[in-house]
Formats: sequence, structure tokens, C-alpha cells
Amino acid sequence: MLKDRKDKANFLLKAFDCLFMPAFIIDNNGDIASVNSTAVNLFHYCIEEFIGVNLITGKIFNSMPFDSEYLRGGAGGDIHFESLCRRKDGESFFAKVSVISSYEGNHRVVVIQDLSARKHSELINELSWIINSSLSIGTIFRIMASEIKKLLHYDRASLLLYDEKDHNLLIFALDTELDTNLKRGVRAPIEGTSAGWVVKNNKPWINCDLEARTVFPHDKKLYDEGIRSTISIPLFKDRMLGVFNLDSTEKAKYSEKNLDVLLPVAKHISIALENALLFEEITKEKREWEKTFDAITDMVWIEDKNQRVIRANRTLLTKTAFSSEEIKGQCCLEVLEKVGINALKCLCSDTVFTKRTSFKELKGAGGSIFHFWAYPLIDEDGNLYAIVHYLKDVTSQKLLEQHLIRSDKLASLGTLTAGIAHEINNPLGIIAGYSEALLDRAKD
Repeated sequence: MLKDRKDKANFLLKAFDCLFMPAFIIDNNGDIASVNSTAVNLFHYCIEEFIGVNLITGKIFNSMPFDSEYLRGGAGGDIHFESLCRRKDGESFFAKVSVISSYEGNHRVVVIQDLSARKHSELINELSWIINSSLSIGTIFRIMASEIKKLLHYDRASLLLYDEKDHNLLIFALDTELDTNLKRGVRAPIEGTSAGWVVKNNKPWINCDLEARTVFPHDKKLYDEGIRSTISIPLFKDRMLGVFNLDSTEKAKYSEKNLDVLLPVAKHISIALENALLFEEITKEKREWEKTFDAITDMVWIEDKNQRVIRANRTLLTKTAFSSEEIKGQCCLEVLEKVGINALKCLCSDTVFTKRTSFKELKGAGGSIFHFWAYPLIDEDGNLYAIVHYLKDVTSQKLLEQHLIRSDKLASLGTLTAGIAHEINNPLGIIAGYSEALLDRAKD
């Protein structure tokens, strides 16, 4: 009977060899009883090193979704799950594991399907989705780290953004459970760091054993925090954007084989990162523009080519008592009416027709006076796509001008009066002089 089961097991293993699928025969305790040559080639162990290894508690899989009680409980049905598997050299790969029950229930066949290529493709697709759907650097990093961890184990992942102006690296994002001084927002120097070398040379850097070889002085800090191997990948898209780091507390965790996964991934990450950085820059400029727009103390609003309001500054909203949403879609006549100006026609009609700046002086309620400008916005094809309206209350200015004009008139009148008096006084003085002389002569 035992010989029959062994022959059946060997037959199954040979069958799996023909299919190029790694396979094990395990007993009810989970110990490996036999292994095919494909598994030997995949895991880099010899047959003797496999025999007797327990799959539940051993070194092959990161986790198994069952225990020895399940195995001893009989056939129990087949199990299929995905897990990270470890080769003899410590390199990990993602695989689908199928545990197939035998008819007798006293042994099982474990079949391994390497999913690295599929997971790599899924990761690329995921990153492509990020590029098309996310403009947040934080979101990009979280998804990227989550997907990469399915293929490569790490104890710490970090995203460093290159600051070309200050010539240093900003630690923008971090994924780790280690107690580390490497914090988000900390700046790292270019000189004396492996990440800095990656920035300067636009090449990946791998250190398999920090204990045996520390090339860069600042990397000693990594060793002090328990890091033993590290891999750094440049993120470049027309310009240097930053560095993506993976750190492990295990020696020889990373090798050049990992670059087959990380370099294509880095290319997609760089595109997503470039888009996110450009979006952040545009968003920052937009916020600054909005602050400037709202800081203007005169009334300003923008209408589309159909002469409907699409945006207004805070001053106009205060004057009209409209909310930022309520004012959208209003025409300029409705806006002016709220300000207290009764216009007979749309004041920007001339600008729409001529595509030139127009100006009007308007009279409002209570004798108020306004200056109104309409500025056309023209696209590259010469088409008008929006109009900027600028309305300034010049009532105080006009009153001051009138006061100055009145004062100037009074001053001129005073000057004229003084001149006339002077002209009259001159002949009167002569007459008075001659009169006195005649009186004196008459007395004589």
C-alpha cells in the first residue's frame, strides 16, 4: 500500500514536471515528503534540503491559511491562496499556491504557480491608473508602496523629492513600522548619501550589506537604525524628480534582478509624479491668483463669451449680497442693478463687438459715480472667450475734484480781484496826489 502511494506521488510529480509547475508532496503534518525538479530549480534548494521541511512553519511561504489540524482532519477539500514565497538566496516572489487533497487523505500535493510576471503587469496597470486618475503625490506613494510590497518585501519605503533650488532631498513620504529618525519633512543632503549619488548619476544604487560596506558617510545612520540592505531608484522625467528607496533589515535582500521590476515601475511613477508636481504648482499659482483677485478693493468680475458671470471677487460679492454660487450665470445688468446702477444696455457690448477695452462713466443711486472698464480676453486663435469687468466707485474722488476746482476758481477770483483793485488804486493814487498839490497851491 505504501509503495502504491509513493508510486502515485512520484507519478504526480513527474506529471507536474511535464507541466513545468513546481510541486511538493506533503504528509498530514505538513512535512515535505517529495519534491519535483521544477521546484528545486525555482527555490534553489537541493532535494535533500527540502525533505522534512514543514510548509506550515517552515521557510518556503510567508503564511499558510491552514494548520496541521486541518491536514490531519482528512481530505477537507482543496485550498487555493496567494502568498509571498522565499528562495534560498532570500529573494521573494509572489505565487498562487494550490493544496490538492489525495483520495486517501493521507498526503497532499502542493502546486506553485509563479505570479511575478502577472503581478508585475498588474502593478504597471495600477500605476497607469494612478497616472490617469490621481494628482496627489501622497496617494501615488501609498498605492505604489502597497503594490510593490506584494512583489518585494521591505521594512521601510521612502519617497524623496529633489529640490533643485536648495540642492537637497526632501523626505516627502514614508511607509515603515521601524522606530526611525527618518521623518517626513526632513531634508537630506546630496553629498555623502546614496540617494544623492542616485540624483547626480541618474542610476540606481544597491547596497547588499551595509555592515560590510558603507560607501557614503551619511548611510551610517541607516545602519545604526538596523538597515542592512537598501536599493534606491531614480525618478526622472525630463528632469530629476527624486528618489524612491526600499530598505530592509535583512542582508542581501535586494539585487540587480529587482531592477527588472523597479525600473519599469519607476518610469511610470515618474510620469505620475511629474503630473502631480505640475498640478501642485498650478494649484499653488491658482491660490495666489485667487488671493490677489479677492484682495482688490474695487469690484471685479469675469464673464464668459455669452456675457454671463463665471467668477467675482469678494468686494463685488459684499456689495451685491450674492454668494459666489448665486452670482454665477448673472448678466452684467443684473450685477449693476444690485450695485445701484440702472443701465439701459449691457455695458460690455462694445468690447464683445470690437474685442477692445471699453470705458464708461456711470451714475448710480444717491449721486454716486462709477468708472467702468471692460477688458477682452482673447485666445491664441483670436477668439474672445471671456471679459474682465472692473467697476470703481469714484464718488469721493469726483467730490474731491469738484472741491479742488471750486477752490481753484475762488483762488483765481481772489487773484483777479486783487489785480483789479491794484489797477484801480494806481490812478486813484495819482489823482489823490495831484489833488493835494492843487489844494496846497490854492492856499498859497
